[in-house]
Amino acid sequence: MGETDFSSCFYYCTSLTSIPEGLFDNNPNVTNFGSCFNICTSLELIPTGLFDNNPNVTDFSRCFSSCKAITSIPQGLFDNNPNVTDFSSCFSSCTSLTSIPEGLFD
Repeated sequence: MGETDFSSCFYYCTSLTSIPEGLFDNNPNVTNFGSCFNICTSLELIPTGLFDNNPNVTDFSRCFSSCKAITSIPQGLFDNNPNVTDFSSCFSSCTSLTSIPEGLFD
């Protein structure tokens, strides 16, 4: 069945600089990514398609909050997550973020 809750999974991993592509591909039943990468202050890049195989997610609150090194968000990051009800503070305090893709939360 796989894991369903990845909340605070990498919380406060201040030395984490990257996320491997396909990290969550084998976890289609995940419902919670709240604070998953919160305060990963050295994280520079979010891989395209990171959440593509997680259609049951409902919570991305504070997922990338305070990721101060992220400069961009990949187009279509949440396209395969139609059940999300909480994006609160998802990118809060991402002070290096320079653009947001059009339709990010469509």
